[in-house]
Amino acid sequence: MGDTSEDYRVHRTRPGGRMRSYEEALEGVTRFMMRAQGLAEGPAREAVAQLMAHLPAWKDS
Repeated sequence: MGDTSEDYRVHRTRPGGRMRSYEEALEGVTRFMMRAQGLAEGPAREAVAQLMAHLPAWKDS
């Protein structure tokens, strides 16, 4: 959990390795997708929300 060697990990964990909240992660990964994929905010947020729905940490969010 504390490995921040991959870009996206900084968006889902806090310094020290603790998980960010759903909203914090959604915002961070959305910004990452906008920058990395060149997506507009709406489509990026929707893609991230769909992805996060399948992850154990946030599947109930």
